[in-house]
Amino acid sequence: MILINNKEFSKLRFLDIEKFLCDYDEDESFFVELKNNNITTKDLIKEIESKFRNTNAWIKKRNQIKKRDKYLCQLCLKDNVYTYDNLQVHHIIPIAKDYNKRLDSDNLITLCRMHHEQAEKGIITKEESYELLEVPRRVGNPKI
Repeated sequence: MILINNKEFSKLRFLDIEKFLCDYDEDESFFVELKNNNITTKDLIKEIESKFRNTNAWIKKRNQIKKRDKYLCQLCLKDNVYTYDNLQVHHIIPIAKDYNKRLDSDNLITLCRMHHEQAEKGIITKEESYELLEVPRRVGNPKI
């Protein structure tokens, strides 16, 4: 069962929705139930992201990425500033754009809260974030 906009959907399970997002298999009952209850794609994605962020897989991956990035904001570090408070792991390509990259280490970077908000707003571009992943200051760390 899944809850979207405070409505319970007994036929839907989180794993079914994950499969849908990854494989794009059209399941008629899935679409009919959403349409009949006025559920928008935005509502669905918001719920999926919320559930995903509480999974053991995400918690483990988030911790791996912070460790890989030495528990420092990678954008601050570029300017030789060591920010280790209020760290968050950012999806360079958002979950809503490509669900298959949700646990891809090459799509994840550690940022402080301020830089994470800027990245989410597009002030820090995807290209800038990817460039930070390529910086050799992480030499010696195994690729996760």
